[in-house]
Amino acid sequence: MFRYIYRKIRCSLLKNIEKRMHQDALAGKNNSEPIFPDLKRNLEAIKGILHNSSDVTIHEFNFGHDRRFKGAVIFINSMADKGEINKNILEPLMYGALLLKKDADIDFTDIDCVRKNLIPITDSRKVTLFNDLIECLLAGSTILLIDGSKEALVINSGKRESRAIDEPVTEVVVRGPREGFNENVNVSIALIRRKIKDPDLCVEKMIIGDKSKTDVYIVYIKSVADPKLIEEVRRRLNRIKIDAILESGYIEQFIEDSSYSIFPTVSNSEKPDRVAAKILEGRAAILVDGTPFALIVPMLFIDR
Repeated sequence: MFRYIYRKIRCSLLKNIEKRMHQDALAGKNNSEPIFPDLKRNLEAIKGILHNSSDVTIHEFNFGHDRRFKGAVIFINSMADKGEINKNILEPLMYGALLLKKDADIDFTDIDCVRKNLIPITDSRKVTLFNDLIECLLAGSTILLIDGSKEALVINSGKRESRAIDEPVTEVVVRGPREGFNENVNVSIALIRRKIKDPDLCVEKMIIGDKSKTDVYIVYIKSVADPKLIEEVRRRLNRIKIDAILESGYIEQFIEDSSYSIFPTVSNSEKPDRVAAKILEGRAAILVDGTPFALIVPMLFIDR
């Protein structure tokens, strides 16, 4: 009875938030400006967007022969690995560039050229819009800006602490694996891949939450799962409009068939072996960054 009342109230609140966010989107609040070719203008824009937050570091430097090129790296102190930034970004740009011949055909204002010749980190990509730049910065990436370029290089140099893989206290077993998911979604995906070493195992990423920008993953076996099921999961996730997704329970409220039914249509689990077994049956798992609970759809009556 109490669960029914709680679900009804929570669903009502989430729907109100969804309606407000939809209205905000229609009002054009999510428009973004392109990155400027002027470095100083870009840095001033970033400072303004982040309200001169004290935990954001902006390090300007000169590089290239005669130090005539200007650049800057921007990162959040508590989320970035400063050692990696110094070793794999600043050192190659400030010292490695000097080892190149002066007549080398390298345009230091070309982000692609800089990435291919000087940046040894493989996990990087270009962005051209300020909202993409800010999203990546707030996710823990390091941003490289070069004076004269309308593009920015997003470099994954973040550090993330996560707890050890422990036995889930909500699903204690006498016999069987004792490992459980944790709050790092990449660890959770790795645990599933260890159980299912199949090239047909697909992992699709979505970002949900206008404020939290939470990573949400759909995991399924392409050759086993019904394509209509996967398409329906995508459709229900895509229609979610909310400020933040802080736990998989938020997702559950939006995608379940009936919020008031006494028979849930979405199940959850902290155990990789259980989730892997359901995926092998043709179902889909939904993993949310920041929570150890994975959602499994659809849930059948015999699962209760």
